[in-house]
Amino acid sequence: MRKGLVALGSLFVLSLATFVAAMAPASLMLKGCSSALKLDCTANQISGSLWHGHVKGLNVDVPNVGVVKDLQWQISLLNWVVGDPWLHVDASAGDSNINGWMGLSADQLVLENIVVEGTVPVNQQTSFVGQISDARFDLASKAVLALNGRLSATTDEIRFGNSSAKVGTLMAQLGSTDGRLTVFSTNEEGEIALDAYCGLSVIDYQCSLSVDGSEATDEFNKRLARFAKSSPQPMFYQYELTGTW
Repeated sequence: MRKGLVALGSLFVLSLATFVAAMAPASLMLKGCSSALKLDCTANQISGSLWHGHVKGLNVDVPNVGVVKDLQWQISLLNWVVGDPWLHVDASAGDSNINGWMGLSADQLVLENIVVEGTVPVNQQTSFVGQISDARFDLASKAVLALNGRLSATTDEIRFGNSSAKVGTLMAQLGSTDGRLTVFSTNEEGEIALDAYCGLSVIDYQCSLSVDGSEATDEFNKRLARFAKSSPQPMFYQYELTGTW
């Protein structure tokens, strides 16, 4: 009899705890954003529950992120109970969308199967699609610990004054070195040929760019030559770009 009462009481406590957890408000996600991710997160509107929520106008204090205008997420309560805290996110910011899986592990933010697509804000004719198969970020330093992905972008042309040249399709391989995001990129089917490398962090960037303008117009080559750091041969230009965000 006593064992039966203990079992019944344990079942009641477990059921009550599960019910309370299931009814947890979505606003707890903002507190988790601030504490777990060590970021200042605010929102204009939030609805739903912790396990299936919806946020509009999310502000995160990361440079160049801006406002996430729409964010939805789903979390498996069972996964969190067994210590596997993953959530599925679907968010939009500007004209871009992101969809994939996020998790936390030993003070690290982990991403898997992330897909990002949209248009470049400064040039609505440029569309892009990016895929990140896996990535790890240190939450304290915001350093890139590991990343594996690729990005492709299509644009009609780039312009310098009254001259222009077709770029075609840009393709980039994404990785990480010494805590920084690395990007190796080339292009296809353009009037200029690009070969670039960039290393980026949350505070600065450093890029090296080579441009072959042999298929572009003379006027466009004059524009390229004006800003080049060096030109080791005719219609071939090299650039170095560094700065902070």
